[in-house]
Amino acid sequence: MTNLISCLLLISYFFNCNAKQNNGGEKLIILKNAHVEVGIVPDLGGRVVLLRLPGMKNILKSDPRQWDDPNARPEVSAFSDFVAFNGHIVWLSPQSEWWIKQDINLKRRDSKAIWPPDPYLIYGDYQIIERTDTSLTMVGPASPVSGVQLTKRVLVNSQGVVTFETSAKNIREQSISWGLWFNTRLDGFARCYLPADESDLRKLAVTGDENETPLPYALNQGYFTFLPPALSHASSKYVQKAFLTPKANFMVGFSEGQAIKISFEGVPPAQIHPDQAPVEIYNLISTSETLLELEVHGPYQTFQPGESIRMAETWQLFKYDGETTPQAHIAFINEKLKGRN
Repeated sequence: MTNLISCLLLISYFFNCNAKQNNGGEKLIILKNAHVEVGIVPDLGGRVVLLRLPGMKNILKSDPRQWDDPNARPEVSAFSDFVAFNGHIVWLSPQSEWWIKQDINLKRRDSKAIWPPDPYLIYGDYQIIERTDTSLTMVGPASPVSGVQLTKRVLVNSQGVVTFETSAKNIREQSISWGLWFNTRLDGFARCYLPADESDLRKLAVTGDENETPLPYALNQGYFTFLPPALSHASSKYVQKAFLTPKANFMVGFSEGQAIKISFEGVPPAQIHPDQAPVEIYNLISTSETLLELEVHGPYQTFQPGESIRMAETWQLFKYDGETTPQAHIAFINEKLKGRN
């Protein structure tokens, strides 16, 4: 096993050097047409960092100052700490298994660490293997932590619908089990809506920190939504995570004068790892940080050496200049977005 890990690390090193040459030193790659603009940074985990209607602000939570700053990026290794570059990123599920399938960082393995995510997957230099004005395909480094190699494809169609596809290839010599996990990050004061009722809310979770207050939520007119409050004093910190099974396979976020409709494939809860749920929504509001995560899980699968698992979702953006209330948001969803492909 040690020799195999050493080989993988060496391969990843040369792979990353080659990827930098193939990417031509270009950091942000923008795919666009008259309806949408999407920005990707291949050497930052193949991360989508920009998504907007032309002429409008970025709906994703992401800081442009980080995209070109090499000092902001952690070393890609099994010992790297987490840096929040946000945007849209791909993790593996379940979180409880992130560090138990490797023998490089023994401390994280033995403690069954649930943080950080695999640095090779989220910070690695992704090599561009195909590029057009409206599509980009990238392959990431082989991860000795997770035992997979991710390939990502972003495609913009003529109507402005963005398709995001990912496959994870087993690069080990034995079978491995994972699910794919998509995470779209918006500002914490953005509003989100998922078709669900009380029976679809599997659980709510907080970290247990005594300085945290559970974030309020509502189940209103067939939609789950968090209700981020205004911060009342300097020590305020509101946080909550909801584990849900959706009634329909989409959710909507409102921010920066736009609505994003995220559509995904329906996965029965029985196919998701028991630690997770088909959809998870995390919302944090504090004086130092705000964050909304719209998370979608694929089925937990066992796949053989050389085999891959795949997952895809689509994003559609719409201009929204209505009131910032659940009633107005839900009316807009029902009138403009529901049932629209």
